[in-house]
Amino acid sequence: MQEKQGVGFTKRMYEEELERGFARTGKQICRECVADQALQAVVDEELAEDPCSYCGAAESAPLDAVIAHMLMALRFEYRPASEESPPWDGAEGGYQARDYWLPDLIFDHLSDDLPEATYDDIRDAVVAYDEPWFDRDVFALRPHQQMLLSWDRFARIASRRPEDELRPRARRAQDPDAWINTDHVLDAIADALAELPDAFRIIETGSLVWRARSDEHGPVRLTAAGLGPPSHDAPVRAGRMNRPNQVRFYGASELDTALLEVFRFHKNVSLWVGEWTTLRPLTLLDLTASRLAAPSIYDLGRQAGRVTARFLEEFGQAIARPVISRTNDPASYRPSQLLTEYARTELETRIGVRPDGIAYPSSRAPGANIAIFISADACTDLLKPGPGHVLRLDMERVQQVSHTDARRRWQRTRHR
Repeated sequence: MQEKQGVGFTKRMYEEELERGFARTGKQICRECVADQALQAVVDEELAEDPCSYCGAAESAPLDAVIAHMLMALRFEYRPASEESPPWDGAEGGYQARDYWLPDLIFDHLSDDLPEATYDDIRDAVVAYDEPWFDRDVFALRPHQQMLLSWDRFARIASRRPEDELRPRARRAQDPDAWINTDHVLDAIADALAELPDAFRIIETGSLVWRARSDEHGPVRLTAAGLGPPSHDAPVRAGRMNRPNQVRFYGASELDTALLEVFRFHKNVSLWVGEWTTLRPLTLLDLTASRLAAPSIYDLGRQAGRVTARFLEEFGQAIARPVISRTNDPASYRPSQLLTEYARTELETRIGVRPDGIAYPSSRAPGANIAIFISADACTDLLKPGPGHVLRLDMERVQQVSHTDARRRWQRTRHR
């Protein structure tokens, strides 16, 4: 501090910087140099006719305003030691929790690169008054972890309850921070989805969906009836997204995905795959990672969506995980069946979105599986579909795939 006082740095200025958490840089930065979209909004608010210190652009904003915004935003998930007060044990090596160096936190959360000189200026500004930073509420469950644990508990209980019990009740949680009560779990997932609109995707009219069948139980009829879902009067086994005798159209976003969902290495049978075209726009609840990118931590209006994105990405993987059951117990699929039924019947009332189906990761191949809430009546192979038809099979593009060819495709996916 003596050195700074020697160049006119007063005690009051020092105290102001301590409170602010960084030293003033006196630099200007423009939209192009800041790059991150959330931080560009900060620049726009402070924009003035001052040249950028890094590229010379005519309009820019104070770099100090950008740094102040970043430190404020980081507090949504992290806090400095003086605010978090993590336990300390000198004999055990210091802080008894993971600590972060503030410049690493700042730069790791940027979506794009900054000019090299900007990194140096930000680092120099914050390290002068730096202290270790920690996860906020350092020993508490992260919000997305709480939701995942709550889903796991819901799944265990739902698997032992009647299949039509959409909100299974269990003993109330003694610790409300540990999990969400089972009868509220599906509503909590719906509320999380409302925080991340990108979890819903519209596939436009004319989009392609693939569905495969094997000839294990006899010849496959190469028609919409033969390659589509079962009819209402046919017995339907329970599946990942359907209860017994409840019909879904199970397809995939890619041809190989559809094939490998049906392919079984030890069964020497041929596969048939049909190419279906959507006849109207369909809204999908999309639980694949490609749709669940977390918003920037610097976007203050969407930070709740970061929790949702983390939860839904892991949740989608849990939904897609193969069910291993020695008894082939249909109750093994009950949790995802209840989620599907909730999405089909109650999601619109809760958050105003009515999905036509669910996309979820495939555990057997790249790409996504798609379960559409339609029956055989909505599928056709007619050149002129009727008003109630949703998917049309292109009869000229039905393919037969031998067991040998399917095996090669399977082996290629194992080496990706």
